[in-house]
Amino acid sequence: MAEGRVYSAEFTMTKDSYLKMNRDLRGQRMRRASLVLLSVMILAGSGLVYKDIPVAGWFLVTGGLCMPALMQISWRNSVRRQYDSAKMAHDLTSTYTFFPDHLEVTSPSSDLTVRYDDLYQIVETRDMFYLALEENHSMPVPKTSRELSGFLHSLGKQPEHKALLRPMYLLFYIASLTLSGLLLIFAFKPEGDWVRNWVIDLLFLTLILFQLLAVLCGISWNLYSISKVATNGKRILLRVVSVLFCAALVVAILAGMVVIAFGMQTTHKNTNETYTGISRPFLDKATYTLLEGDGPFYLRYLRPMSGEEDTDPDVSEEECLKSHTPDTASEESSTDTADESASFEEDIDDNASAELDSVHERMDGELKRQEEGYQKIYDTYFAAAGDSFSEMYDAKGNSYYILKEDDTSIRFLKYDRDSKNGACGLYVLYQADKSSDGSWSAADASILNTYAYAYETGNTAESGKKDWADVGSEEYQALTGEP
Repeated sequence: MAEGRVYSAEFTMTKDSYLKMNRDLRGQRMRRASLVLLSVMILAGSGLVYKDIPVAGWFLVTGGLCMPALMQISWRNSVRRQYDSAKMAHDLTSTYTFFPDHLEVTSPSSDLTVRYDDLYQIVETRDMFYLALEENHSMPVPKTSRELSGFLHSLGKQPEHKALLRPMYLLFYIASLTLSGLLLIFAFKPEGDWVRNWVIDLLFLTLILFQLLAVLCGISWNLYSISKVATNGKRILLRVVSVLFCAALVVAILAGMVVIAFGMQTTHKNTNETYTGISRPFLDKATYTLLEGDGPFYLRYLRPMSGEEDTDPDVSEEECLKSHTPDTASEESSTDTADESASFEEDIDDNASAELDSVHERMDGELKRQEEGYQKIYDTYFAAAGDSFSEMYDAKGNSYYILKEDDTSIRFLKYDRDSKNGACGLYVLYQADKSSDGSWSAADASILNTYAYAYETGNTAESGKKDWADVGSEEYQALTGEP
């Protein structure tokens, strides 16, 4: 027995104990790295999806979700290879003898003497102590007695408790994954829809969390990293740079929030279950849009509003536009559509005028859908009978298609409106008798049938209705959500 010996312990390095040592010392670091990489990849992928680069975006999102498992498997395989390559250490038993001022380690392959002052740190787990000579070189010592544990505690080599790291990482995971989800909500927003208020509120809260994260990063750098720099001049320079960088990051996020706020669209619920969308462009007056609920994230566009009190959901966009257009032309007279548009722009209420550009764009998209519906219904129900398909326009510029015409009558197909569930366009087959001079009036036409065209699927349905009060076929009701 060596003179002055205080305690002793013995440890045999098996494959399982080697894996456990690496898991104890590096497992938490590996998990943090994998979760950070997961968060960054999902955030970047969501940003690409939002920017309409879906293939690369979803590749990053999928890769991010798989990253923790892939890194864990790769790390375990690497540790196993390290153990297998060090054959001399297999089942090697080391004896640790603790003296008042130093430690002696003896094994069949070597002997080592270490002064306690030279230890890098002592890491404690539930059943082990790891005596680190440097960051990546540790000696495992089992907890054999309460006295030995007390002695190692008295050396004061425990690693610094970095209290800020856990909340900082947790904040990063929450903020980045929340922002990823918000980007996907914006990416999948149907054209013309608005997002609900809580989505905007959560976006601002997430940006505030990123500001707080920047502040915590600056504090942690100064507490845990920069404070260990030995040179005074370099340490001061790094502190100044870290403060300036974090301050610039906070200001940049704040600037982004200000930009978003200036272009903010807000909504509030009306008493009739519709929503009023309020857009307040910078240095411009507010404009109003009528909306209705469309799931937990979105509000569906109905039409522009003439003011905050104009909340009737039964007034269609076409009726709203017509109500601001002087109707001086008869059904049989011809009116230049450019003059009608100009007249509308001159007479529309001031609150709605700022919506003109967006309304025109939306109307172009709707006209394209209507034309697709015309073609689909003709191909399905009339083409085989050899009916014609000649596009014409009424006095107000609305299109219709002539299917049959002779000296006594005319049969034509005309788009009427969207179904109440918004999923279909409704088309009416009319027939009008001609007078002796060959003229006819759409106002006197009778309904022969009504058809539905589903915008999303392209499916069609024949209703059999010859009057709006009639009940349509089951297929028609299933598509349109109305009788």
